[in-house]
Amino acid sequence: MEGGDSLKKSLASLHDLINGKIGHALETRVLQGLHVTHAKRSFMRFDFLVSNAVSDVGGNWSVGALA
Repeated sequence: MEGGDSLKKSLASLHDLINGKIGHALETRVLQGLHVTHAKRSFMRFDFLVSNAVSDVGGNWSVGALA
């Protein structure tokens, strides 16, 4: 991963948000499946898996999960 201090701060903030250290419980719940696959200055790529917390029994987004 390339970049400077701003990239490190952004990744640290995102990590804290995903782990529930900052932000709201709803954000933490939805972002549980988010994984940074590549990051450099002005660019981030993610993989996102819909977690059980926001999906129905079929693995689809629950009604209202995006609301």
